[in-house]
Amino acid sequence: MLGGPSPEARTPLSVGTVDIGGVGIVSIAGEFDLATADRLAAALVAPSLTGKPVVLNLSSLEFLDSTGLSEIVLGWRRLNDQGLGFVLLSPSPAVRKVLEMTGVESIIEIVEHEVDALRAVSGPRAR
Repeated sequence: MLGGPSPEARTPLSVGTVDIGGVGIVSIAGEFDLATADRLAAALVAPSLTGKPVVLNLSSLEFLDSTGLSEIVLGWRRLNDQGLGFVLLSPSPAVRKVLEMTGVESIIEIVEHEVDALRAVSGPRAR
């Protein structure tokens, strides 16, 4: 992939989920691309099946390509269509730049602190 990390420098994707007060917190770390997109898709679907809003923690995400970006937008759309909240939590500087360059930050709320994320998805939806 042009401009992406070399295969030997890749950090494997790690996906973790936890429930905090009826909110699904999905944390991803490492590199998110075509090879790992299905793992995030599954992690985002699980809370929505039980009617839970989602906070997607991007603080440890090092790399995001267009496939990963697409999965994030699809997850947001799926939850939004169900009337469930979805926010991005504390994207790393590299990921924040991708979100800004593509305009995603103008459609999906981004917050810096977990308490703000929990409040955002639990209260009236602003977006």
